[in-house]
Amino acid sequence: MKDLDLVAGEVRIERAWKRRAKSVSTPKTDESVRTVSIPAALTPLLERIARERKADDLVCPVVAGTNAKTHPTLYRGFLIASGIDAPGYFVETATHLMIDFRSMRDSGITWRFLAGERADVVQRESGHEHISTTLGYAKEVQDRDRRGRYGEPFPPLPSSLLESTTQDIRRLAAVSAAESAPPSGPVSRGGSRGSSPELPPKG
Repeated sequence: MKDLDLVAGEVRIERAWKRRAKSVSTPKTDESVRTVSIPAALTPLLERIARERKADDLVCPVVAGTNAKTHPTLYRGFLIASGIDAPGYFVETATHLMIDFRSMRDSGITWRFLAGERADVVQRESGHEHISTTLGYAKEVQDRDRRGRYGEPFPPLPSSLLESTTQDIRRLAAVSAAESAPPSGPVSRGGSRGSSPELPPKG
């Protein structure tokens, strides 16, 4: 939590989590150390999380606290528990990857282009070493004219997310139990961009 500056609307990325060693280290490249702007729509949620955590706590402890191989199943379990059942999120083919934790990063980068942000800013804050990686996301937006399909970038969050309730806590705790179960179906090979058959290069 201490890397978040909710007043300035920024998060400082200067540490990396080593899964095998279960320790914190410096990022692998100079581009990985950066300050990232927080979309205004996310600030209320982060403020709620900050009220419930200590300065040294993680924003999303489930990621560091579970085996990476279980993340695809775990994340999809959270979506199902939230009432999200779009078929395209849970189907994998030769040209389409199922949704995963990585998908949130990919969607965020794509949304920044939908919001009209400059490519050099998106590159820097995404931590991409090469601009060609960043432009892969811009090309996905420009070539397909998907502004209407993607909807409004960074829309306001549902009010239900901004307040903790006993019911929510119990539901998420039940979903977290999926971490101990073997994945059902193929495990995603990486991030998915919804139902897009052409995937931008990963950074």
